Amino acid sequence: MADVVKDSWHLDKKVPIGILVALLIQTGTIIWWAAGLENRLRNSEVQIGQMLAEKEKADSKYIALTVQLATLNERISAQADTLRRIERALDNKAERK
Repeated sequence: MADVVKDSWHLDKKVPIGILVALLIQTGTIIWWAAGLENRLRNSEVQIGQMLAEKEKADSKYIALTVQLATLNERISAQADTLRRIERALDNKAERK
């Protein structure tokens, strides 16, 4: 029984207080750093969510603009056809005179 108690871990007075203070400071610094890292990660996740929402809005606007552009192209094509018919009619009328 005496051997078990004698071999167990204990803090000896030979350990300088400076080492203990340094270990406590390092532990505190690691905890502070990890908390800051977690905060940055949380902020990044929020920003990614916002960016995805903005991207979805931009995609829907892009689709709407694409449809409008196709409609405008069809109208311009129809107006060009109408203009050609009018020019042919005027040319035919001029030739008849």
